[in-house]
Amino acid sequence: DTFIVYSSNVFALLGLRSLYFALAPMLARFRFLKTSLVFVLGYIGVKMLLTHSYPIPAAVSLAMVGGILAVGVLASIIGNARDTAALEPPLRRRELARTTMRMAWRVVVLVSGGTVVLIGVAMIVLPGPAILVIPLGLAILGTQFVWARRLLGRVRSQIQPGVGHARDESHSRRSG
Repeated sequence: DTFIVYSSNVFALLGLRSLYFALAPMLARFRFLKTSLVFVLGYIGVKMLLTHSYPIPAAVSLAMVGGILAVGVLASIIGNARDTAALEPPLRRRELARTTMRMAWRVVVLVSGGTVVLIGVAMIVLPGPAILVIPLGLAILGTQFVWARRLLGRVRSQIQPGVGHARDESHSRRSG
């Protein structure tokens, strides 16, 4: 059943999030653990894409995740080249929670602002007020991202002279 496949994959990804928080204190000790977590997430993504054409058994997936994590830990132990940041004590739970909330908020802003910008870009071709929607999306993105603030400033500077010029023309037509 398609629903069961997708929902189980979504819950597997949510389980990986809790696995990350379980492994977060160890990130200071094991230098390559973060890289191995990236590979775990990549493997899960590829597994989700291949679900319909090539199903991967659960035992194989569990072995892959465990193997990737083991390689990361062994590489850290063998390499034994620790950064100075690794010598610092692990983050406290509150600091970790604040950082997580900040990053989650940035993701929400990125997704919602990006969606509004994409809708505005689609409105360039389709009927709709693209000239209003694109700056709105950039304003949403600008709350968290400096590049979006700069782009919004450029868009405003290009729109405002055109608006002033259009006002002058309509005013001259009315008075003339």
